[in-house]
Amino acid sequence: MISRSTNDNNPWFDVEKNDYVAGQFLWAGIDYPGESEGWPAKGWGASLMDTTGFRKDRSYWHQSVWSDKPMVHIAVFDDSIEDYPQKKMWDWPKIRSHWSFPGREKQPLKLATYSNCEAVGALPLSP
Repeated sequence: MISRSTNDNNPWFDVEKNDYVAGQFLWAGIDYPGESEGWPAKGWGASLMDTTGFRKDRSYWHQSVWSDKPMVHIAVFDDSIEDYPQKKMWDWPKIRSHWSFPGREKQPLKLATYSNCEAVGALPLSP
């Protein structure tokens, strides 16, 4: 699934296309309790960091478009993630940054790669 957050409708591209746009507003930078889309959620989770300050995968996409320092981040699409109720305009693909998927050994995994480099290569897998 391609979400609005990672396709050409992302408001960040207004910054890129228009010199008169100074930046992008994100609500919020870190998860917080209090604003919820309904039970069982206990707060707002559509941010760049969780409540402990650890980066979420979406933060690497933002780094790739806002930073000139070369970076690459790889995550795995994971449809087993339960839907977190959030507004469609801030949705994000279901991805995880770990490689432990019990029961899916030797199965292909779809990757999300965020980078600001001109090219990102891949090494061939050994048989």
